[in-house]
Amino acid sequence: MSNSQEKFTIDPALNLPYGGGAGSKLDRARLRLLKRELKENPDAEYIKSATREFIPAMRPTLSKIPPGSNLIIMPSTSGFNSLPADLAVHLKKERPDLQLINAKHQLIKTSHAIESKIKGDYSARAMDPRQFEFNEKKLSRLAAQNRPSYIVDDSISTGESAIVLQRQLSKRGIYAQGVIAAVSGEHYHTRVSDLDRVYGKLTENYPTDYSAK
Repeated sequence: MSNSQEKFTIDPALNLPYGGGAGSKLDRARLRLLKRELKENPDAEYIKSATREFIPAMRPTLSKIPPGSNLIIMPSTSGFNSLPADLAVHLKKERPDLQLINAKHQLIKTSHAIESKIKGDYSARAMDPRQFEFNEKKLSRLAAQNRPSYIVDDSISTGESAIVLQRQLSKRGIYAQGVIAAVSGEHYHTRVSDLDRVYGKLTENYPTDYSAK
């Protein structure tokens, strides 16, 4: 991969714009604590209200989303993480015109077992690539509506899951234009060194094709 700004190119399938909170260490720590609490106490009422505190930092991105767009909620790998859905509900309260998709994981589910983390076991992950299962009939109807779509997640580490989901949705006629999250564990800039670093993390020890069946 070239180190020249002019010559640098990146696979268009990996070009998924990110919008959301600043992703400070404190915010990331708060989000981790909420996830831990969800695992131990999934009925804790304060968690839904706690996610509302991340919304102000997401408003600049939210204001740019076209009217009537889809908010496609990232399904949970662990099965207990409801934070993406909680965030999407709060976003819809700010923008009632938006459509919540996959709030109850009835359209999209994960079929991989290991969560996407930068410091994960890459040899194990190579045996468990990011994949999703779809309700093809419902997604076909959604694609026919031809509305702008955005993926909603609670946090972005490598962005790998969102990228794979975007690619698999696009094969079904749904084209996600970006991912909206409360925090990001990475600092994404337009510098070649940063894009090169993220690209390397996504592709190291992985199959060259992330495509679904």
